[in-house]
Amino acid sequence: EEGLDIMIMCVRKILKETETLLIRKNKMYGDGNIDKIGEEGIIVRIEEKVERLKHLLSAKQDFAEETIEDTWNDIIGYGIIGLMVKRKKWK
Repeated sequence: EEGLDIMIMCVRKILKETETLLIRKNKMYGDGNIDKIGEEGIIVRIEEKVERLKHLLSAKQDFAEETIEDTWNDIIGYGIIGLMVKRKKWK
């Protein structure tokens, strides 16, 4: 029970961080890039993030421009965007 409560708190915190990141990046980049690439393009973006994550983990360090946590949040964010596109809720 206690473990589940901790998990729920962590999931909510991470989802809030991801929400903030998605909104910030959407304001910076707009909707057009996702409109052009669709679901297949989102898969490519996720693959690029996974490769970056592998590199960061093998280097065993964060870089100021892109931390390991930033990369995980980007992957989550692209997953959310992918679901929105699939459900025709993007825009």
